Amino acid sequence: MKNSIFIGILLSTLLLIAKINFTADKEKINYSNQILEVPCTTENESEYEFHNYDDIYAYYSFIPLERGLQVSIKQLCDKYNFSYDMMLAIIMNESAFQENIISEDGHDFGLCQIRDTYWENTAKDNKLNNWKINSYENVELALIILTQCREMADGDLENMLKYYNLGEIKDFPVYEDGTTYYERVTNNYNWILTNK
Repeated sequence: MKNSIFIGILLSTLLLIAKINFTADKEKINYSNQILEVPCTTENESEYEFHNYDDIYAYYSFIPLERGLQVSIKQLCDKYNFSYDMMLAIIMNESAFQENIISEDGHDFGLCQIRDTYWENTAKDNKLNNWKINSYENVELALIILTQCREMADGDLENMLKYYNLGEIKDFPVYEDGTTYYERVTNNYNWILTNK
């Protein structure tokens, strides 16, 4: 009797491992098409609700953001039909993954460095009242803005980033190192793709 229980547990474990491995391979191929439910958050920003076992594929250990926040960002990207890796590349450029950073002039906030003088009304219209201090709301507001920018740019990545960074289509300013905003974001994007 003990042997049959042990064998049953062993077989169940092996089947579960096989299912996880199969799911992992499947999800790596098709994850960009999967729509996940947007998580519930609480006042404690570190508490995120996982709705799906497949959420673990949104976590990159080389990105210095907690697992729950990365999963929430992935779910928001799915909601707005935006590339998760591109969103991380933009965040990397805007704030270097520093969640509560504020610009020197005091008008750009959070992971996505959203300027309050331009986007406060959009935040209010979307009931994102804590976007300046809550990373989840900050990223959601950025995705709302990026969705508008993508529409104005007819899907062109460079022009979308110009709208996001400059508010209009004009030449990007060149940074001291000779790069532009577009080059920095696409370099970040390629770095993320290489490391995942």
